[in-house]
Amino acid sequence: MSQEYPEVTIPNTESRTLHSSIVGQEFRISVALPYTYSSSNDNYPVIYCLDALGAFGTVTETSRALNLLKEIAEVIIVGIDYPVSDFRDTLGFRFRDHTPSVNNDWLDENIEDLSKSFDVHIESDGTGGA
Repeated sequence: MSQEYPEVTIPNTESRTLHSSIVGQEFRISVALPYTYSSSNDNYPVIYCLDALGAFGTVTETSRALNLLKEIAEVIIVGIDYPVSDFRDTLGFRFRDHTPSVNNDWLDENIEDLSKSFDVHIESDGTGGA
């Protein structure tokens, strides 16, 4: 493009960076506040949105439309994502962070019973996500 245009933003939102010492990485935290937030002392429910790079805008504007129609209360949306600009760049992180971990002590104690109950062979190799 021959001209630089400003990015489109979602009104009444903020973005922060949070460092996780557990995985040693930065996370992008996006926050959408209700329009009445700055003039109110009310408490608001919070909706946490994973995969915020692809879903934060949709979740934010859908919740605002539902509030306008009196279907839901005003809410705060907290989007959690990785500091990348292309959803495809999140796939490795998503596998690490969204794959359930296994409590290996519990599994080691109960693996034979589980295998018999479900008539399957179950092995624990200690892999899994966060």
